[in-house]
Amino acid sequence: MNAVIKLLPSPLHTRKIIKGINAKSGNIKIVDNLENENETLVASAFKVQHDFQRGSLVFFRVYRGKINVKDVLFNTTLNEKERVNKLLIVEADSHEEVNEVQAGQIAAAGGLKLTRTGESIHCIGWH
Repeated sequence: MNAVIKLLPSPLHTRKIIKGINAKSGNIKIVDNLENENETLVASAFKVQHDFQRGSLVFFRVYRGKINVKDVLFNTTLNEKERVNKLLIVEADSHEEVNEVQAGQIAAAGGLKLTRTGESIHCIGWH
């Protein structure tokens, strides 16, 4: 987890803009206002793990906005929509189920069947 915190810093401790590239068109999109949780969602999946009890869990960091349970997200790499069934805050062996994850937080999501390591997750309408 220390490596994740170092390599995927919180938006509160980084520059206030990041660049994203549309996989199909190649267009560059500038994402700013990272500290504003009312802006559209920008998150990055950094690990996928199979949990014996919960199935596939996608670990991610939220850079802007927030994710709620039952939100429909857009995977920009695959151009696919997916629904979040569960959100978990994971600490060592404990999993705390939550209804919302905000900018700067690291969490795991259940229900994202297509998302893989290194992919970007956004809210519907971002692309």
